Amino acid sequence: ISSTGTIYVGSNDGNLYAVKSDGTSELNDWPFFADGAITSSPAVASDGTIYVGSQGGKLYAIESTGKLKWEFSNNNTIGPINSSPAIDSDGTLYFGSDDFKVYAVKSDGTLKWASSETGGRVLSSPTIREDGSILVGSGDGKLYALKNSDGSQVWVFQGDGGAIRSSPLVASDGIIYFGSDDQKLHALNSSGTEKWDFQEEGMGMVSASPAMGFSGDIYIGTEEGKFFAVETASA
Repeated sequence: ISSTGTIYVGSNDGNLYAVKSDGTSELNDWPFFADGAITSSPAVASDGTIYVGSQGGKLYAIESTGKLKWEFSNNNTIGPINSSPAIDSDGTLYFGSDDFKVYAVKSDGTLKWASSETGGRVLSSPTIREDGSILVGSGDGKLYALKNSDGSQVWVFQGDGGAIRSSPLVASDGIIYFGSDDQKLHALNSSGTEKWDFQEEGMGMVSASPAMGFSGDIYIGTEEGKFFAVETASA
């Protein structure tokens, strides 16, 4: 949702739609047509530029009028982009791809860096910590902390074997929370060591991304159709 109240949403028909707060469609050059289904959620920068990835392996920068600003495909070497881009304070965009890598792209559409390959598809959407490091999960069951300067690894946490599609949440005390296909909700210390994990019988895979209430409770859904509230010491 932009600062003007416009709602941007992608579709499997390859269109990115702009919808006013009253439910009517924006005009100008909307909708924007990508070269593949859009399962990535769009991110809106402070200047109104909309960034979104596509199954065609491109990251798009789109003006608020619906006109293409630029597209990034790294010479057509990127796999489908399911990951939603995260925007850093300097305008750098971070996102994962099905080619097992994490990318950092400058606000002008040029490549800043591409990480070394993880062991699986990067479906998780990155989270930027206060120290600038990038947190992102992978299909190899690992959560990676990467330097924002060059994409090198700060630390890697190995879960219990399931893919990590959940996007990490960082609480005010620095504790990192995320779900995994290993059917657990994990809590890590800021250094990447495990603080605790939560699991209930019949919980199912936890591919959803957690949300935190003011009291510090974590709310998360699972693929078994259950919804959990988990008490934490964070706030």
